[in-house]
Amino acid sequence: MAQESPTGEILHRDHLRALETMNTLEQRIMGPGKARPLSVDDADDQALLATILAMLDEDVERHFAFEEQVLFPELDKRHVGEVTRALIQEHDAVRSWPPRFATLPSRRGAKPSMRRHGARSATPPWISFPASCSTSRKKR
Repeated sequence: MAQESPTGEILHRDHLRALETMNTLEQRIMGPGKARPLSVDDADDQALLATILAMLDEDVERHFAFEEQVLFPELDKRHVGEVTRALIQEHDAVRSWPPRFATLPSRRGAKPSMRRHGARSATPPWISFPASCSTSRKKR
């Protein structure tokens, strides 16, 4: 097995951490509890959503910035621009996820911080809201 560079180890660790978090979400929405939508009234669901938001807001954005500002330009110099364009499209797709969670209360009646992300009204179908929570957001 080839030894990774320190940078490669960091990137690999970031990928594994993101995959682990997304696998946890997949198990929650596709596993034994799939008949029950994610609920902001459920403490375990709240913790899972908070973990996902933190990962997307902090870890993933830092990781993407490094790849796009440092790694991809080096790859482009080596004529693999098609690969970097595909990866940037994947990054853009992942960046579209946090706004979908922006309407989720982190606790009943409170909205989570979405520091770098605008909000959309589209909410994934596997999330339910208590009747007392409004999921609409006013346009600024």
